[in-house]
Amino acid sequence: MEIDQEPLLETTCPFCGSLVEEERRYAYPLWRCSCGAIAAGAQPCDLDEAADQLIDVLGLDFRASQPCLPVGESGLICATPYDAALVQQTMEQQLPARGFETRRTRLPRSVTFQGRTIDLGMVLIWARQSSAPG
Repeated sequence: MEIDQEPLLETTCPFCGSLVEEERRYAYPLWRCSCGAIAAGAQPCDLDEAADQLIDVLGLDFRASQPCLPVGESGLICATPYDAALVQQTMEQQLPARGFETRRTRLPRSVTFQGRTIDLGMVLIWARQSSAPG
């Protein structure tokens, strides 16, 4: 089955309880709820990139991912450090500081391949403009 033929993922908005269907216009899945909440999701190993996507969609001016650092003497190869807990902490600090409420949910998914179940669950980071001045 090709990815475009897979059914869209649905999840429940943690702010209002509505069922929200995935959008596939971005590199990582995005969910937009009628209450104004937006979520980006990915497996934990890609959460930094999904968080940066959400930041871009919201039009904000910070990054959750770590900067790329040169490896070796040539400077031609770079590596990006990854810390899932730091990504979540950054989002939980920076979004409220910019007037957004934030929530984190998990979307369970798994596939069975050659008799072995593989966890493909995603972490979703939600943001919604705060109604109270902050």
